[in-house]
Amino acid sequence: MTTELDILNGMDQTVPVDDEWILDKVDEIIAESVEKKDAYVALNSCRQLRQISQLSGVALAKFFYLIRENWNEYDIGDDFKDTVYDYVGVHPATVSKYIKIWEMYEKELIPKEFEEQIRQRNIKDQVPISNLVAEDYPMDQDDWEDIVDAPDFTSLSKVTREIRGKKPYKNALLLFISSDGTISATQDEETEFVGYLNVEEAGDIAEKAIQRITRASGILER
Repeated sequence: MTTELDILNGMDQTVPVDDEWILDKVDEIIAESVEKKDAYVALNSCRQLRQISQLSGVALAKFFYLIRENWNEYDIGDDFKDTVYDYVGVHPATVSKYIKIWEMYEKELIPKEFEEQIRQRNIKDQVPISNLVAEDYPMDQDDWEDIVDAPDFTSLSKVTREIRGKKPYKNALLLFISSDGTISATQDEETEFVGYLNVEEAGDIAEKAIQRITRASGILER
């Protein structure tokens, strides 16, 4: 079954599942709906299945965020994203997207009156919203209302493009870290090299320090 989770990154691995039980359950539900001459017996199950799929996206975002935050508490010496990719099958680029999504809620970066409506959207819709928030685009009340009122991903994409047509706050200073540890800063459409974190050869102590630095400074991953 293809869900919103499968379309975030084409490099994600397929996770083997035993789907026979759910397919057998579909047959049972269809047989029951035919016997009762009630299509809603089947349609209600379809609705529940979609709800589960939708909930799994935001739950996975929270899982990844909190696992990363507590990574040093686990007795695992390997890299967080590599471990997720090997065990869960989600590519590091996708993991970053999920984490950025949950950061919106954890750090209360969405106006409270819109938070629940945005969290109820499928995970695909929350990706461009989280990018806007992370990149500090200026969004007023009307922008947020346009976002939550967008009925589908196509409409939402149009809204986000319009918001991106505005320039970020001129005084917004954004920090970025690349996969090799290079840190750069962007402000007023100018980018400068800042420094370097030794992410590739970091030991346990250095890795803890790096995580503290990135969390405290709000560095965005490229």
